[in-house]
Amino acid sequence: MVKKATKRDKFLEVFDILTDLGKVDEAEFIANEIALIDRKRNAPRALTETQRENIALKQRLFGRIADADEAVRAGDLAKAEDITVQKATALLRQLVLDGLVERVEDGKVTLFRIAARD
Repeated sequence: MVKKATKRDKFLEVFDILTDLGKVDEAEFIANEIALIDRKRNAPRALTETQRENIALKQRLFGRIADADEAVRAGDLAKAEDITVQKATALLRQLVLDGLVERVEDGKVTLFRIAARD
């Protein structure tokens, strides 16, 4: 599969052509456009409202798991937070990937508990 050329790649090609032709002003313009693309690509991105809400929700889910005496089902957590099971499962998966929560399978039931610290 061939990689599709990006806008930046095309600008680099035009820059090389203009430089070879000795068109300094045009080459400087293209160099500025490349710099703008690079600046935009590397700019820090602000969190969306949904992402901020999900961070708070993950903290609440973690708190509920920590307060529980035993491992908890995603459905129970979803019911307690008034969210869908799918959303609870997705957020719990993120907590698992962060190493804060462990996924435990008990037969056909998947449970979550605080990850064991070494």
